[in-house]
Amino acid sequence: MNNLEPVASQGSVLLSIMIPVFNGGKCLDSLLSQFARNLPLLTPAGRRKIEIRVIDNASTDQTAEVARSYASQLPELNVHSETEHVPTAEQNFFRSFKKCAGVYTWVLGVDDFPVFDNLLKVLQALELETLDFALFNTAVFDHRLTFSSLNVTELDQERIDRDIVDLACELGIWFVMAGVSAQILKTKLVENYDLERLIKRTSPIYSHVTAYLETFRGRSSAIFNFPLVHTASP
Repeated sequence: MNNLEPVASQGSVLLSIMIPVFNGGKCLDSLLSQFARNLPLLTPAGRRKIEIRVIDNASTDQTAEVARSYASQLPELNVHSETEHVPTAEQNFFRSFKKCAGVYTWVLGVDDFPVFDNLLKVLQALELETLDFALFNTAVFDHRLTFSSLNVTELDQERIDRDIVDLACELGIWFVMAGVSAQILKTKLVENYDLERLIKRTSPIYSHVTAYLETFRGRSSAIFNFPLVHTASP
């Protein structure tokens, strides 16, 4: 990957990368080691546009210790160890949006494999701050980690601007909404969302789907024809 150039205005955090985790020390070690290898390829100004926030959901393993062991390698890393465990990942990251300093937040699964080659394109897509919700296509690899296909969904344009409800209807709600790692959203629009109210009316599992549809319906949203993360084919 070539050196990445800085984007957006100096001194502001454009993108918070939130990593919610519970008893996932080994996966977290692998993920943070990927960041430690790849973020040095950004210029110093570019790195200042990013922060990484590990949200430890009161783990009982070495998760917090693993996260803090990367402090010297990743100065953009912040680790929050919650004292109260919540049952789901959705509850963990919704209570943590308000901790994020970035204009945008990317919720990244602890077992995901980011596509670092696309990081510059992601930042450039966000830097005008006109989008509220961004969805990204997903590269597919087979069980031998051999490249299988470029994208999960066939698109004929690099970017398609469409209301989030229309995206959910056209592409399928599972693809559009269930996998949070393929989405980036404007932080201020979700930081005060009352997820517990929603859960009382519905269910904690995939509660973020309804929350996002409620929050971003009628707002600026788009799908980009390049991936944030790799995924595996069946």
